[in-house]
Amino acid sequence: MTRPELASCTVVSVVAHSLLKVVTRRHSPNKREHSMKVSPYHSSNPSDPDVHHDHSDCPTGQQIPERNKVSGTGGFPRCKQCIAKG
Repeated sequence: MTRPELASCTVVSVVAHSLLKVVTRRHSPNKREHSMKVSPYHSSNPSDPDVHHDHSDCPTGQQIPERNKVSGTGGFPRCKQCIAKG
């Protein structure tokens, strides 16, 4: 391998490694940055728990079909999963 080819491979390797670090940091599943506070909502389905949600990534809140989502707290307490998210 000639010197220019070697230098070119080194630059590509460094750039690729740097990009991989950036992608890994941005998509880390352990970061709280993916959670976003939203306006409170609850389910209109009487068989669902009597709680309201206020985080976009609440697992229980995400299971509520759009047709059953109602804006507001409904007078219900906050979901425990939403409380844990802050």
